[in-house]
Amino acid sequence: MAGLIGINIINVTVTRAIMNAEVELIQVLRTIIEDAYDAIINASPIFTGYYASNHRITIRGENRSIKAGSSTPKLFPSSKPRVTTENIYFANISSARSEELAKLNDLEVGDTVMISTAVPYAEEIEQNHSVYTGIEHLFRV
Repeated sequence: MAGLIGINIINVTVTRAIMNAEVELIQVLRTIIEDAYDAIINASPIFTGYYASNHRITIRGENRSIKAGSSTPKLFPSSKPRVTTENIYFANISSARSEELAKLNDLEVGDTVMISTAVPYAEEIEQNHSVYTGIEHLFRV
């Protein structure tokens, strides 16, 4: 009987260690994703703030179902108005960041995270302004 008690104690200890490791891993993943999100925003040229405020986070579970975000990110506002005012959407950047990073509360081990934008001219900005130069290492995790 003493042998069974010892096995149960070991099982509980191993289970706690695994749970603690998962919690720590998720925290590390959140930090990496937050750093990647911030690096993209900080490397983005900001005139009106429209491009920077329209980056979205999508989280897919192990079964490929969408847990947070959308497979078709929505722009805010839905189309860029023809404006010449600098920083008109600048305030949206911090509110968009808060909203998008809050999705990481649903993050679990095995999930896939994607940071994307549906801004139609994103490719032009990313190429012309070298948005990803120097931060490519963040995307290989």
